[in-house]
Amino acid sequence: MTSSAPSTPAAPPAKVRPTRREMLSAARSPRMLGLLALLVVAAVVCVRLGAWQIDRAYATSQAAAEAQAEELLMRRRVRCPRSSSRVLTSWVATSAARSR
Repeated sequence: MTSSAPSTPAAPPAKVRPTRREMLSAARSPRMLGLLALLVVAAVVCVRLGAWQIDRAYATSQAAAEAQAEELLMRRRVRCPRSSSRVLTSWVATSAARSR
Protein backbone atom coordinates (compact mmCIF):
# COMPACT_ATOMS: atom_id res chain seq x y z
CA MET A 1 0.00 0.00 0.00
CA THR A 2 1.21 3.32 -0.91
CA SER A 3 0.04 6.41 0.85
CA SER A 4 -0.50 9.50 -1.11
CA ALA A 5 -0.47 12.95 0.36
CA PRO A 6 -3.81 14.72 0.26
CA SER A 7 -3.94 17.27 -2.47
CA THR A 8 -4.30 20.84 -1.33
CA PRO A 9 -7.00 22.82 -3.09
CA ALA A 10 -5.84 25.62 -5.28
CA ALA A 11 -6.30 29.08 -3.79
CA PRO A 12 -9.22 31.00 -5.31
CA PRO A 13 -8.24 33.84 -7.57
CA ALA A 14 -7.93 37.17 -5.84
CA LYS A 15 -11.02 39.34 -6.17
CA VAL A 16 -10.37 42.39 -8.25
CA ARG A 17 -12.39 45.45 -7.34
CA PRO A 18 -14.07 47.02 -10.37
CA THR A 19 -12.93 50.46 -11.35
CA ARG A 20 -15.18 53.50 -11.27
CA ARG A 21 -15.45 53.49 -15.07
CA GLU A 22 -16.58 49.86 -15.08
CA MET A 23 -19.18 50.55 -12.41
CA LEU A 24 -20.56 53.55 -14.32
CA SER A 25 -20.76 51.62 -17.55
CA ALA A 26 -22.66 48.84 -15.75
CA ALA A 27 -25.01 51.41 -14.16
CA ARG A 28 -25.75 52.98 -17.54
CA SER A 29 -26.74 49.72 -19.15
CA PRO A 30 -30.34 49.54 -20.40
CA ARG A 31 -31.16 46.82 -17.88
CA MET A 32 -30.07 48.92 -14.91
CA LEU A 33 -31.77 52.07 -16.22
CA GLY A 34 -35.01 50.10 -16.65
CA LEU A 35 -34.69 48.77 -13.11
CA LEU A 36 -34.11 52.31 -11.82
CA ALA A 37 -37.20 53.58 -13.64
CA LEU A 38 -39.28 50.72 -12.21
CA LEU A 39 -38.09 51.46 -8.67
CA VAL A 40 -38.80 55.18 -9.04
CA VAL A 41 -42.34 54.45 -10.26
CA ALA A 42 -42.88 52.05 -7.34
CA ALA A 43 -41.66 54.68 -4.86
CA VAL A 44 -43.98 57.33 -6.33
CA VAL A 45 -46.94 54.93 -6.14
CA CYS A 46 -46.14 54.15 -2.49
CA VAL A 47 -45.94 57.85 -1.59
CA ARG A 48 -49.25 58.61 -3.35
CA LEU A 49 -50.97 55.68 -1.62
CA GLY A 50 -49.66 56.85 1.74
CA ALA A 51 -50.98 60.36 1.13
CA TRP A 52 -54.35 58.93 0.08
CA GLN A 53 -54.49 56.78 3.21
CA ILE A 54 -53.77 59.75 5.50
CA ASP A 55 -56.36 61.87 3.69
CA ARG A 56 -58.94 59.09 3.97
CA ALA A 57 -58.26 58.64 7.69
CA TYR A 58 -58.64 62.38 8.29
CA ALA A 59 -61.93 62.53 6.39
CA THR A 60 -63.26 59.49 8.25
CA SER A 61 -62.32 60.93 11.63
CA GLN A 62 -63.93 64.26 10.76
CA ALA A 63 -67.17 62.54 9.72
CA ALA A 64 -67.17 60.43 12.90
CA ALA A 65 -66.61 63.51 15.07
CA GLU A 66 -69.45 65.36 13.36
CA ALA A 67 -71.78 62.37 13.78
CA GLN A 68 -70.82 62.05 17.44
CA ALA A 69 -71.44 65.76 18.04
CA GLU A 70 -74.82 65.55 16.33
CA GLU A 71 -75.76 62.50 18.36
CA LEU A 72 -74.73 64.25 21.57
CA LEU A 73 -76.75 67.31 20.60
CA MET A 74 -79.81 65.15 19.94
CA ARG A 75 -79.41 63.43 23.33
CA ARG A 76 -79.17 66.81 25.08
CA ARG A 77 -82.30 68.01 23.32
CA VAL A 78 -84.19 64.91 24.46
CA ARG A 79 -83.00 65.34 28.05
CA CYS A 80 -83.58 69.09 28.22
CA PRO A 81 -86.42 69.99 25.84
CA ARG A 82 -86.91 73.48 27.34
CA SER A 83 -83.29 74.64 27.03
CA SER A 84 -82.31 76.80 24.13
CA SER A 85 -80.41 75.28 21.25
CA ARG A 86 -77.95 78.20 21.33
CA VAL A 87 -76.61 77.12 24.73
CA LEU A 88 -76.41 73.48 23.65
CA THR A 89 -74.68 74.33 20.40
CA SER A 90 -72.04 76.39 22.20
CA TRP A 91 -71.55 73.59 24.74
CA VAL A 92 -71.10 70.99 21.99
CA ALA A 93 -68.67 73.23 20.14
CA THR A 94 -66.52 73.80 23.25
CA SER A 95 -66.55 70.13 24.21
CA ALA A 96 -65.58 69.13 20.66
CA ALA A 97 -62.72 71.65 20.73
CA ARG A 98 -61.48 70.24 24.04
CA SER A 99 -61.46 66.66 22.77
CA ARG A 100 -59.06 67.53 19.97
